Amino acid sequence: MIMLLAVSCGERETGPPPDLLSREKMVAVMVEMYVVEEKTTRLELPSDSSKKVFDLLKARLYTKTGVADSTFKKSFDYYMNRPQDMELIYTALVDTLNLKEQRATVRQAPEKE
Repeated sequence: MIMLLAVSCGERETGPPPDLLSREKMVAVMVEMYVVEEKTTRLELPSDSSKKVFDLLKARLYTKTGVADSTFKKSFDYYMNRPQDMELIYTALVDTLNLKEQRATVRQAPEKE
């Protein structure tokens, strides 16, 4: 009887939210979010103006990716509570950003004659 009570009162693992973004989609949205943040930073605006521009660009990002901000936040919170999943997401994020940077560097490199 005590075992049954202990098991039933224990913390229950809830499943993922119904609109959870896949790890791949999280990476894609986070890459875009990083790019938006970097663009905003490069504008060197006062902080209040910078926040307004960032919010506008972030809203466009959500529209472009077809992801609601609430879905992104729920998914982010879900993965933050699962460190192994979040580590995979951040590893893929860093790899993707490094690849983008390498491609940009190659495109900007002067051609050799």
